[in-house]
Amino acid sequence: LLFRGWLRWEEGVLDRLLGDFAFALWDARTRKLTLACDPVSQRPLYYHRSPHFAAFATMPQGLQALAPGLR
Repeated sequence: LLFRGWLRWEEGVLDRLLGDFAFALWDARTRKLTLACDPVSQRPLYYHRSPHFAAFATMPQGLQALAPGLR
């Protein structure tokens, strides 16, 4: 459902979503990664970015588990 909304409205779908959510969407056409969560962060989204690596998780432990060489 979310993906169909994205295909129709792209980032405008965020204005139409109700409830708690967190998602990541990779657009291969534009080579753009979109990370989004609900406005009150009921489903938080954490991320880490370095020059050649990106990671995201809905819990901090997910990022803390990264191997030290990847940080």
